[in-house]
Amino acid sequence: MNWAVGAGVVGVVLVAIAVWWQARQRPAGPGGARVDWWTCPRCRFLWYTVSPQRVVCPACGATIDDED
Repeated sequence: MNWAVGAGVVGVVLVAIAVWWQARQRPAGPGGARVDWWTCPRCRFLWYTVSPQRVVCPACGATIDDED
């Protein structure tokens, strides 16, 4: 039974990596907007947004300013 749980966990991790990789391969979001990947400097949470000027981490609420 323990091997089944381990195999399930490995499967979930592999699916998460595949979804993340596919999203990184597509540089354009809805309507051709740029997709930006962010890593929170406070909690290291990784997520993406579509061309924002100001970003707020959904995990801890830290604010990240886009200077360009």
